[in-house]
Formats: sequence, C-alpha cells, structure tokens
Amino acid sequence: MIGKKSPERSLTEVRLVEAAAQLFARNGFKATTTREIAQLADLNEVTLFRYFPHKPDLFLAALESHLSRIKFSRDLQISLSEGQDPEVVVPKVVMFILNALITQPDLQHLLHVAGFELRESEAIVRDSLGPIFDALCAYFKKIADKGRIRHIEPDLSFCHRASDRGVREFVPTWSPARLRNRH
Repeated sequence: MIGKKSPERSLTEVRLVEAAAQLFARNGFKATTTREIAQLADLNEVTLFRYFPHKPDLFLAALESHLSRIKFSRDLQISLSEGQDPEVVVPKVVMFILNALITQPDLQHLLHVAGFELRESEAIVRDSLGPIFDALCAYFKKIADKGRIRHIEPDLSFCHRASDRGVREFVPTWSPARLRNRH
C-alpha cells in the first residue's frame, strides 16, 4: 500500500509497518492484534484500518519493507560478476547473510512467521529473495563450468561451501563492529 502519498500519510504508514513488524516478529501473526499494532504506533485502530483494511495486508507490508532492505554490497556484486575464487566470495556471502540478519533482527522471525502462519507471503519472499539466490546460483554455475569447483547443483554448492568453510572461518572472529567495518 506504500505509494505516492502525502508526507504525513507516509510517516503514519511507516509507523504502522514498523510497529507491525516488531509485534509480528515477537508474537507471530495470529497472536498479534491490530489494536496492539495501533497502540505501539501511537495511533488508533481506525487509522490502521484506513491504511491496511486487512491484517494480512499489514503483515505483507511489514515483510516487504524488511526484505526490500536486503541488497548485495558493491564489493560482493563485483566479486560475483567477475567470478572471483570461492575462497574470496564465500566469506563475503556469509557476511552478507549475517549482516542482513544482524542489522534487521526481526527479519528472521518475520520469515519464520511468513512460512508457517501466512502462506500468502510466499510470492513476496520469492520475488524479494529470488534474484539474490539466482545471482548466487549463477556464480556457482559459472565457476563450476570453469572447473574451479566440481559440478553439483549450484544451490547445494552454495549451502555446502557457506556452511563448511565460510562459517567455520568467520564465526569465531565475528563481531558487530567488524561487520560494519567490512563494507
């Protein structure tokens, strides 16, 4: 529902979406009431329903708001497009994933709620994360075609390499400050 609106309305809508994201992430979809969302946004419930006639609309807006913030860094984009060695790329991919989850602590919970409580959110998740996974799969296919990794399903290659090498090397030295300084 976010679109061309007056600044005041946009601010109200943002307050509603952020309050909804926080409560949906904490309590789940079914356990969160529109009254609680309106209270957290410091608005009345009538105002909430003017912007979002149905509770699922508000959840989808909150999920989309958080998913739209996930972007590859320029450095990772370059590494993927140039087909740099997996030893260089995989730690960057792991950093990308961890950074997305650390800078948006509600995102993981919203994805969980989307998957288990609100199946109609599948299209938003697919549309938002699909291009990211497509780029990663294309990278692994490209380097497999060049013989730099063995030919296996690209999405499996990514999961295996990220969990096996990247996480093992990265996690022991992780810190939020280090994540912020790597961009």
